Amino acid sequence: MTHHLHIIYTSDVHGRLLAHDYGTGTIDFAGLTRLTTWLKSCDQASLLLDNGDLLQGSPLLDHHRLRMPGTLNPAALAVNHLGYDAITLGNHDFNYGRDYLDDFTKTITCPVICCNILDEKGHHVYRPYLIHKHDNGIKTGIIGAITGYVPHWEQPGHIKGLVFEDAYDCVKTMVGRIRADVDVIVVLYHGGIEKDFETGQPLGVQSHENQGHAIAGIAGIDVLLTGHQHLPLVVHVQAGPLVLQTADQARMAGVIKLVMDNHDSGWRIKSKTGQLVNMDMPEDPHLSTLLKPYHDKTLAWLSEPIGQTRLDMRIDDPFQARLHKHPLFEWINHLQLRLSGAMISCSSLPNQAPGFAGDLTLNDLAANFVFPNILVKLRIDGKTLKAGLERSAMYFALSEGVIVTDPSFLHPKIEHYNVDIYDGIDYTIDVSRPVGSRITRLLYQGQPVKDDDHFTIVMNNYRATGGGHYPMFAKAEVLATYQTSLIDLAKAALAHEPVIYFKPTDNLIVTDGQDST
Repeated sequence: MTHHLHIIYTSDVHGRLLAHDYGTGTIDFAGLTRLTTWLKSCDQASLLLDNGDLLQGSPLLDHHRLRMPGTLNPAALAVNHLGYDAITLGNHDFNYGRDYLDDFTKTITCPVICCNILDEKGHHVYRPYLIHKHDNGIKTGIIGAITGYVPHWEQPGHIKGLVFEDAYDCVKTMVGRIRADVDVIVVLYHGGIEKDFETGQPLGVQSHENQGHAIAGIAGIDVLLTGHQHLPLVVHVQAGPLVLQTADQARMAGVIKLVMDNHDSGWRIKSKTGQLVNMDMPEDPHLSTLLKPYHDKTLAWLSEPIGQTRLDMRIDDPFQARLHKHPLFEWINHLQLRLSGAMISCSSLPNQAPGFAGDLTLNDLAANFVFPNILVKLRIDGKTLKAGLERSAMYFALSEGVIVTDPSFLHPKIEHYNVDIYDGIDYTIDVSRPVGSRITRLLYQGQPVKDDDHFTIVMNNYRATGGGHYPMFAKAEVLATYQTSLIDLAKAALAHEPVIYFKPTDNLIVTDGQDST
């Protein structure tokens, strides 16, 4: 007897429930409402899974959290409507604390599975795995896991009482525990791929943030569903699992087709294939109607006028914005310095920040400040300051004498957001010099910075805890923590001074070495 089993999964949806893009006001080929339509066209028995990072990144969910507390979370509404069989959690699902997350997990009708989140007594906080028995008797074991790097990024209060164990070790333990009891093992891992499957070459800076390549080497796994990097990927590892990863924002879904044969010894996988399906089908009118009240209130909220800018602060090219120090970085640094009284400030922007122009609404802030990070003031020495600058200087490279984005910031994941732009200092980056020795000029108040000089610096908490491979800041003394996000800081500033206008400073020079200052 032969049976076809379909496994469908989403990952890194980041609150994209509808096709509407709140940043641009356009309709995209994205959103869970499109997935609903595709599922209705699929006549095969299937499992529907989500791989985490569902609760952060959308003005629609922001509005619900801030303005509609106590009502049904629209993300839970969508999960229940689509009929997910199981989900795991992503690092961004902890961004708003346990109460918000727990309200969501208690509202959805499917189980949350994650094998490497424990409480302080060593007990699993969520089910480590799920064994799903299909009507024909096939048993699929689904193991959930999350990158163990969450404590490096998240505010301590949001994950108080939680212990994030190594994902590889925990997955290996669970595979050994259930392999004999199931016909298929699927690992739902909210983490990425650290090495190229063909060449074995490292992808990005190596750490335990991403362990997909290592997990794929665990014997007994049939399908490995990854995420976190937003890197579309379908790889059939020789003598190993089928490995997939989707893009973010529900732009695509991963589809796995298993052909199962029933022998005397039980069900066995005869073949397995995987593909990524683009969400270019119509939206489901039923789910769209259910979400419409949330959508309408979000649009009204985002359209509230909050100020204007007399500077052209539009961002057309993320690379040029960093090469030539876009004024939006400086405005952010001004706000952070005013709040903290620090000597130096550094700031970053999301990959697709559109910038500002003319009259501003809350939507402009939401489009540019998508991460809910708070601010931290640190005490650092000159050596640490230079190390942080050298890390940001890695963003630049030379190609045939032209300054370009270093490929490591574009693959396997686009990471413009991991470049910091500073105010309070004057500095030069010479891209012609070797990595680690590119800061050729570093001045504070006109004086050269020495290794043993001491400074105060303000930055977001993601960076202050070493996020983005800035370990030098994780070791610094924390002087103050400010429980405010950039969007709240900007709103308060515009309420006080509704017009943005200043003369941008030229404190950053990026050179190819031919005209180094």
